Amino acid sequence: MSTIRLVTGNGGCRNLHLEQLDVKTAFFHGDLEEDLYMIQPEGFIVQGQENLVCKLRKSLYGLKQAPRQWYKKFDNFMHRIGFKRCEVDHCCYVKFFDNSYMILLLYVDDMLIVGSDIEEINNLKKQLSKQFTMKDLGATKQILGMRIIRDKANSTFASQKIVTLSTTEAEYVAATEVGKEMIWLHGFLDELGKKQEMGILHSDSQSAIFLAKKSAFHSKSKHIQTKYHFSRYLVEDKLVILEKICGSKNPVDMLTKGVTIEKLKLCATSIGLLA
Repeated sequence: MSTIRLVTGNGGCRNLHLEQLDVKTAFFHGDLEEDLYMIQPEGFIVQGQENLVCKLRKSLYGLKQAPRQWYKKFDNFMHRIGFKRCEVDHCCYVKFFDNSYMILLLYVDDMLIVGSDIEEINNLKKQLSKQFTMKDLGATKQILGMRIIRDKANSTFASQKIVTLSTTEAEYVAATEVGKEMIWLHGFLDELGKKQEMGILHSDSQSAIFLAKKSAFHSKSKHIQTKYHFSRYLVEDKLVILEKICGSKNPVDMLTKGVTIEKLKLCATSIGLLA
């Protein structure tokens, strides 16, 4: 879902074409690599041969191999037509042209194509339709429960799924979660040919910053799960820069606190919202 949000957001900002397709009975397209048998289905049992079983010639819904075989078939096809699979998301494929690129995202049987050249997009649709049974849904308006609005900025914020015992711990855990997302985002954009500088992670908690930068033992933080100390690794290896942001300049405050009109205008402007 993070990939879809990023690609659709980038497409909206750059005014790229967003086209959607659906694969009909996707799992039927998978090729079986082993001998599989099933009992004769109810209503189709041959009299006198009730003890015989059916050998499957094609993949069926309900087979544990079906999703994997469909993906392998699709992955091989995309490589044959010149697309490269992204390492950070194996359901994201990219193809570069002289002055542009095209992205295809696969989510089971839903496809999203993003690019600047509508002719190249239509050519890809034709190639897909020759190989698979497709339904062209045209310009993307909604995908996987997300409504696409081209002229507005929409953001989704996820709440932490753990209980913390202090404000410092909550800020420390949040910094780790955001840091993980930054590393993934950096790698994904790098694969798209968009080199990024080292990201800056802002926190308004000086104690959380101290905890991330100093790996010394603290009795009040010894209960924090090891995985949340990942932020220390990010800071030590200089993968992110962790900096303090003063409360008067923190745009997130408008989502979590009551703020003045002046502060609200400042926060809205800092994230690109129009009054």
